[in-house]
Amino acid sequence: MKTAFIAPFSMDSLRGTPIRAKTIVRGRSEVSDVYLVAFSSATVNLPSDHRFELGRCGFFTFTRRTVRILRSIRPDVLHGFTTLSVVPMLLYKIFFHWRVKIIYEVHGWAWYEQSRTGRPHIRFLFHLIDLIGLWSANAIIAVSNSYKTFLSKRTWNSERITVIWDAAEFEVEYSPPPAHEGLIVGYIGGAGWWQGLPFIIGAAKILAERKDIKFVIAGFEPKDEALFPRIPNISYRGYVERKDVVNFITACDAMLSTRVEETAGNLLFPLKLAEYMAAGRPVISSGAGDQVEIIQDAKCGIVVTPITAEALAKAIEKVASMSAGEREEWGRNALAYARKNLLFPASKRKLSALYQTLGAKE
Repeated sequence: MKTAFIAPFSMDSLRGTPIRAKTIVRGRSEVSDVYLVAFSSATVNLPSDHRFELGRCGFFTFTRRTVRILRSIRPDVLHGFTTLSVVPMLLYKIFFHWRVKIIYEVHGWAWYEQSRTGRPHIRFLFHLIDLIGLWSANAIIAVSNSYKTFLSKRTWNSERITVIWDAAEFEVEYSPPPAHEGLIVGYIGGAGWWQGLPFIIGAAKILAERKDIKFVIAGFEPKDEALFPRIPNISYRGYVERKDVVNFITACDAMLSTRVEETAGNLLFPLKLAEYMAAGRPVISSGAGDQVEIIQDAKCGIVVTPITAEALAKAIEKVASMSAGEREEWGRNALAYARKNLLFPASKRKLSALYQTLGAKE
């Protein structure tokens, strides 16, 4: 049974959506014949004749070229990532293969993610496409339990919605942080407004006199010094190659996941949380989305809610006051939970179960 993945973005980017999409494609490619249409996909482990690279292009060009490719492949299942995958999938189904099954993987609700773009017409169009995809898909993948609740109120038959958390692709044995004085707290991820980086910067300013607490921030280029000030207790590392992510995390004593506690942040699941825990590090998080459930169940950190710079600074000071042994216990708890729930095998099992409900054979 053929599956065609539709990804209207570069699969080679180090952002959360492409990294997650590669994990999903990998999970399906291990059991089925898989094709991929994307802007670029050089880092995806598929045969070259199964990868169709369109280059960065506009909505209409991407849609037209994708439908043409689907006609040549004639897949049995279409699996689309994000809003702009919906239109080519539906056009192909309506005009060329009405029996094809559609899986819509919703990574972010456009109405909220684009609330600060200043383009109301684009925001409304994307919102409409999201709703069409939600109502027309045979199956829907949500990235969090909170997202499933949100989507269930906006479509029919919530049984079509499956939650698959972002998965860490690496699996390592526990190792304590390297010996050093004081506490190193880290962050690795994007710089979108919903990531809550101002909370981290604010906490660093509050703790500027604490010479024993250092912040290490990575995952983006901090070009705007107004947003990312150069202060002595913050080290900006820029982008980190995927092969170096584990080393970055394990060099820290605790990690930060500070998503804003409003709709955009509450719906998404941070890949960084899965990777922090899979690397065996305690987590200090906001109360956004499924983070509360996971950290409390795992007993691996502190949830700060409502999150403010002041509250985050107090939580960091609390972790700094703990013994190395107490922090190591939290780190081991994080790794144990990740092995059961947040690694690639868990994601693959859920994905396989979803495909079986559509009649797909392994």
